[in-house]
Amino acid sequence: MMSPTPTPPTHDAIIVGAGFAGLYAVHVLRNRMGLDVLAFDAASDVGGTWYWNCYPGARVDIESVHYSYSFDTISSRNGTGRNGSALSRRSCPT
Repeated sequence: MMSPTPTPPTHDAIIVGAGFAGLYAVHVLRNRMGLDVLAFDAASDVGGTWYWNCYPGARVDIESVHYSYSFDTISSRNGTGRNGSALSRRSCPT
């Protein structure tokens, strides 16, 4: 007897790319629309351009207000995270 073919997981939306726009798409689809979302990126972490093209100590290449999400009520511009701890800087990929 053949075993039944497993049913692949289903999602309402698939996001390719975890850069600035991809992360925003995940936020809107998941948090505002209540959809089941799955995101993929070629990198091992989020960040898009900033993941691949980084240099020590860099945050953004223009005023940070332009790279801020309107839904983020916790400002990362002061260098602290949600719990008040200092934001860590990751190493650039090699």
